[in-house]
Amino acid sequence: MFVPRQLAIKKPATHALSNITEPQSTSHEVAAAERPLKRPRLELDTPRKVFNAPNYVPEASLSHEDATEVVMCLELLFSEYFTYHINPQWLPRRMRTVDGYKDYIHLSALLEHHIFKTIKPRPTQKTLVTALQLRPSQILQVSPDGYHLRRRHPVKQNVDNRPKEAWEAMTIYIEPDIRGVSACPGKVARILIENNPSISVEWVESGGTAWAFVIVSENVNEQQLESCEDWPSDWIVMSKAEWRRRDGQYQKLRESAYQQISNPTREHQRQAARHDFGDSKSSKSRQPSYFPGIIIYLNNLHPDSTKPGIQSFLSRSFQRYTIKKLRKTTSSTRKRGFNEVQSSQDFTIDYVDYKPKCGFTTAHVRVKTSEDAELLVRALNKRRRCMKSGDGREGGKKCNVEDDRWVKGEVIRGEREKVYWDVVSNAKGNKKLS
Repeated sequence: MFVPRQLAIKKPATHALSNITEPQSTSHEVAAAERPLKRPRLELDTPRKVFNAPNYVPEASLSHEDATEVVMCLELLFSEYFTYHINPQWLPRRMRTVDGYKDYIHLSALLEHHIFKTIKPRPTQKTLVTALQLRPSQILQVSPDGYHLRRRHPVKQNVDNRPKEAWEAMTIYIEPDIRGVSACPGKVARILIENNPSISVEWVESGGTAWAFVIVSENVNEQQLESCEDWPSDWIVMSKAEWRRRDGQYQKLRESAYQQISNPTREHQRQAARHDFGDSKSSKSRQPSYFPGIIIYLNNLHPDSTKPGIQSFLSRSFQRYTIKKLRKTTSSTRKRGFNEVQSSQDFTIDYVDYKPKCGFTTAHVRVKTSEDAELLVRALNKRRRCMKSGDGREGGKKCNVEDDRWVKGEVIRGEREKVYWDVVSNAKGNKKLS
């Protein structure tokens, strides 16, 4: 018979000095003795629920659309494009032998992929089992225990030898009408297959929350893309070749507009002259509404530059130039050098006018004073450093005078400066109206 430790009777210890009085019990010990004892749990009151995948009843909260999106994500991981081009070693490292087949993968290993992070709430093994029961897959085979998956048919041998142009012929560009859909590959695959059951989605390369590239199993021509019945309504769908052509035109237009701001044409100069010097009396009394000499035009930036990267690169160049100049100063000019280093500590960049992720190598930078602008231009031309990467943390090696690859700066003045501020004021006015 099992006796709890609290009810066990302790035998009094026999000591030679039996006349020693026992110490009085404290209030904590009295309270512990008066506390009711817990009933020992000799056996389970209720049997534990055992989760058996083949006999599992699907959850009522998982709809058929959600189950389809989960199964689409599983099929994308077992697709030919993912197997040979995205990560060829991801599936083989997780394979195990089940029921005589060596290419089974456990559901817990599949949940490690980041594709399931796009599904909210984050799916579990029970969710995958439920989805496979509600929407059985024609591509995947489920093991008898319900926790392992494999392809029903092996991947074709000639898939690995396909050139890049062949995959681009099977790639389409999409822009859904609802923002955020393109960030969920399972949802994109479900919507496309519901509208066109004849296609098979191999992979979805999400470009953010607005657009994505979808790789299908067959070549897609322009006639198929022009058919509105085969694609979701209000979606922009085109081939990758057409997307490249339009993107090239868009980049050229942006580059030409940016060059007009940097180098104004004669028409801009005439408009500026007509605006400034139309009335001689008013032009004499008119003062500019901006501080002149604080805009720097930069050239030869890294194509993948960012605004924080440009700011870090310029601040580093400014500080290195001023500190090195202080070391070279003599005792008579040390006070002047100290003032330059003190100004380098106060040097800040107010604004970086640059559009990232467009491949531009030029930008405009706004500083506090014209003295800082002149000193920054001297620092760039003296150090002759190029940007190694877009983050701007480290500069490249010092370039020769014959090599013009270093980041150059120029303080814009006169008509160029006025045209720049006119464009900035117009942009601010458009934002207020919108």
